Amino acid sequence: MLYDSGELMEVAINGLACTKTSWHMQSGLQVFGMGFSTDTAGGSTEHLFIGGGQSQTQASYTLAMVDPTTLSATPIGTEPQLPEMTGTGNAELWGFFPDASMPKVVRFDKTTGVANLTYPEPMLAGTMTGYAFAHWGGDYWVFLIRNGEPSTNVYQVDGMTGTIKSTTPTTGRTIVGAGVSTCAPVVIE
Repeated sequence: MLYDSGELMEVAINGLACTKTSWHMQSGLQVFGMGFSTDTAGGSTEHLFIGGGQSQTQASYTLAMVDPTTLSATPIGTEPQLPEMTGTGNAELWGFFPDASMPKVVRFDKTTGVANLTYPEPMLAGTMTGYAFAHWGGDYWVFLIRNGEPSTNVYQVDGMTGTIKSTTPTTGRTIVGAGVSTCAPVVIE
């Protein structure tokens, strides 16, 4: 869990106790979206990927891979927007880029940071108040609240086509973080 101060906390699944990690701001990464991705499809090792900078209002953001043992960040690219990211058990890294006119869901090349597949999502356009992103069952889930909206809506994005399959309101809730295990199913059978 990331605090506004740039502190990265580890949260225990049992009991939810927070422990400060040894993370310190590297490569100008104080605020960022993040997501784990396995190193190989079906593998048991993974890396944390982060995309961000020193503020949420920059012209460009750094995309970096973080070693989960040492918390050392290695920059791999730059992005024009602040992404939220999620990984899959297929060793893929995906991101949601909010935008007032042309938001998108992308699959990243994990060595260069380049988007090698892009799904434009014009239905999600607007000025964002908060957003999060996750993967489960082969689809992507965008948690989004825009200016003037009373609460977050959850959009299910088809993982094969990028089409929005459903929208679910979360009456009275503002969701700004989502996470999923990299061992979550990539296909529902």
